[in-house]
Amino acid sequence: VQTCALPISVMFPGYVGQLAELAQPLPDAALALVIDDMGQSPDAADEVAALPFAVTFAIWPRAPHAREVAEIAASRRLDSLLHQPMEPLPRANHRRPDPGPGALLTSMSAEQMGAILNDNLRALPTVIGLNNHMGSAFTGDISLCRTLAGIVGGHGLAVLDSVTRPDPQLALAAKEAGLVGLARDVFLDTRRDTAAILVALDTAAARARAKGMAVAIGHPYAETLRALRQWQDKEGVAVVPLRRIIWKLAQENAALAAGTLSLNKNME
Repeated sequence: VQTCALPISVMFPGYVGQLAELAQPLPDAALALVIDDMGQSPDAADEVAALPFAVTFAIWPRAPHAREVAEIAASRRLDSLLHQPMEPLPRANHRRPDPGPGALLTSMSAEQMGAILNDNLRALPTVIGLNNHMGSAFTGDISLCRTLAGIVGGHGLAVLDSVTRPDPQLALAAKEAGLVGLARDVFLDTRRDTAAILVALDTAAARARAKGMAVAIGHPYAETLRALRQWQDKEGVAVVPLRRIIWKLAQENAALAAGTLSLNKNME
C-alpha cells in the first residue's frame, strides 16, 4: 500500500480484502488496544480474539505457538505486531532480566541485528509493525535505534515504542527514517487489578480525546481480559484497529514530506 502524496510504503500483508476501510476518515478520538506477550497459548489467543474490541496481537517471534497465534489473529481480521525482544537495563538489585530468544542486544552490529530481525519476521510474515519487549537499554540509545529503523524501513513496517523507559528513542528514530513511528500512551495493567485496569482504560480514552488518537498496551492476564469485557467507554472514543492509526500517520508523513519538497522547489 502506498500513500497518495509520496510513495511511502506501508505493508499490510494478508489484509487486501480489508483495506477499503482505510479510505474512511479516522474518528476524531481513536484508541488502539495492543495485547503484548502473545504466542505462548492458542487458547489465550482465542480468548483475546473474542474480546468486544478490535485488538492487536503483539507476538513473541520465538514463542512456541507464534505462527499459530498469528494465524488466529489474521483469521479474525485482527492486526499483529512482532513483539521484538530487546536488551533491558539492570534492575535495582543489579540483575538484568532476560529478554528471551531472538533479542536485539546493545553489543550487536548492524549485520547481527538485521539477521535476527529477518529471522523473527520470517516466523511472523503477517505483522504490520513491531514493538519492543523490554528494551530499556536498547531503546535509550539513539544510534542503535537509528540502525534498527534503517533495517525496519526495508520491510515497510510501523514502529511502536512500548515506552519502557522515561526517554525512549525508538519512535523518534523511526520518524527520522521516514517510517510510521508512534509511542504507547498508557500501560493498562501495571497493576494486575481489574478495577485499576478499568481506570487505566478511562485514562487511555481521555488521552485519545485530547490527542485525537492513542495507543494502550496490556497483557493477556485474566484481570485485563475481565476489565476489557466490562469496560464501557465514558469518553466517547472509537476503538479501532491499529492499522487505521498507522495509515492516518502514514498519510500525515507523506503530506508533510510533500509540503517540504514543494517548499524546497519554490526556494530553488
